[in-house]
Amino acid sequence: MPNRCVLALLVLGCGATGAPAQEIEFARHVSPLLYKLGCSAGQCHGSFSGKGGMRLSLFAGSPEMDFQNLRGGFNRRLDAQNAENSLLLLKPTGQVEHMGGLRLRNGSWQYDTLVKWIAGGARYQADREAKVLSVRVEPASVLVVKETRQLKVIAKLSTGGEEDVTKYTKFESLDPSVAEVDADGKVTSKLTGDAAVLAHYAGQVAFTTVLVPNAPNPSVKAPK
Repeated sequence: MPNRCVLALLVLGCGATGAPAQEIEFARHVSPLLYKLGCSAGQCHGSFSGKGGMRLSLFAGSPEMDFQNLRGGFNRRLDAQNAENSLLLLKPTGQVEHMGGLRLRNGSWQYDTLVKWIAGGARYQADREAKVLSVRVEPASVLVVKETRQLKVIAKLSTGGEEDVTKYTKFESLDPSVAEVDADGKVTSKLTGDAAVLAHYAGQVAFTTVLVPNAPNPSVKAPK
């Protein structure tokens, strides 16, 4: 007979050490992930009138609205009995025609996160989920010369704890000509100057300042 960890693995997933996987919460994981993927961008479902009959909140600022709209449409978007048959997955993976194009890849951690949430009942328990009070970016300022630097985003929760939410965060450089930032929060310098990099998560915004100094002039000798 399967032990309890095997049963948990079948339902929620267990790590290699037998520890249960982190519970997926709608407001802190699913809604921000949809924004990171571009689903709730202003030109997509985040527009005032939505797209394709579905509207999502900009910046994942209203998980209540996002949840109600995902559960709408006669429940066609979510299929807890066969999670991978949900329109929420079929459309962004290109298996069903989608005006927004390819947004999600089968087998990615983002895909697996959504599958687990849907298979677990696609719930949003607002009274039980921790609220995000604020976010911060670490480091608060970063000097980048030629190497790539990794940013980290930390959310302060209503429980009094903190959580690393970097992978659920959408990053934006306000001056890509000075510094670019990829979807994972890795900053690469381009030109001398400074630029703010924004971190959007669960309706909260934080930033860090990226400084790119002049390259040293080999003809200038420091005094002895």
